[in-house]
Amino acid sequence: MFFRFLREVYCIDEKKLRIYLYCYSDQDKAELIRFWSEVTKVPKSQFSKPYTRTDFKKGGRKMKYGMIHVRYGDKKLLLEILSLIEYYSQRYKCVGTQAVNEGGL
Repeated sequence: MFFRFLREVYCIDEKKLRIYLYCYSDQDKAELIRFWSEVTKVPKSQFSKPYTRTDFKKGGRKMKYGMIHVRYGDKKLLLEILSLIEYYSQRYKCVGTQAVNEGGL
């Protein structure tokens, strides 16, 4: 959803995207990068060296596809998005995980 937002609303420069993969040492990093590259439509060349976690319990819960951290270098865009967040947080009151319209439901 975040990629769609950046691409459709802001028409970002795709070359500025960077992806940072978090995974476990027993996972195939190349396969995870291939998976996320297909999902995000970001070339593998724009992936940073993965963070590999070694301290985990065998057979414990873990993310099958790892997790990614999306980075985009544009301060002006950051300030605009933060402004949008502030606007909507003022317009809608947050109660737990529900956003409630000021006018009531």
